[in-house]
Amino acid sequence: MYQNDPYKGTRDEISGKDLEKVKLITLKEKEFRKNRYVEEMAHYAMLWLKYFRNENTSYYNLVNAVLCDEFHYSKTEISNMVNESICVLKNKYNIDVTSYDPLILSSYVPFYQIKEDVK
Repeated sequence: MYQNDPYKGTRDEISGKDLEKVKLITLKEKEFRKNRYVEEMAHYAMLWLKYFRNENTSYYNLVNAVLCDEFHYSKTEISNMVNESICVLKNKYNIDVTSYDPLILSSYVPFYQIKEDVK
């Protein structure tokens, strides 16, 4: 059976190959979280369209609610995530963003028939 050996030092003492491994893990985790946030942004926008479209908002403000003070990403990265979520919204839920501010979303199917559990 394989088992990791616990690291006895502190984070400040990590160097060499171990530091490279930590950096790689951090990058992979950041990319994974980014993809999950993009999916969540699109899902949140779909739910907003389906159940709660009576408030004027912008797309950026709507999907920013998903991040909840996430400080691991720069403004450029967050902007890219928002743009990617628009593509996911279109490809996964068949919802188009007609206007970003004020937010106007359109769908080819009636709102009540939008499938929430598309995989």
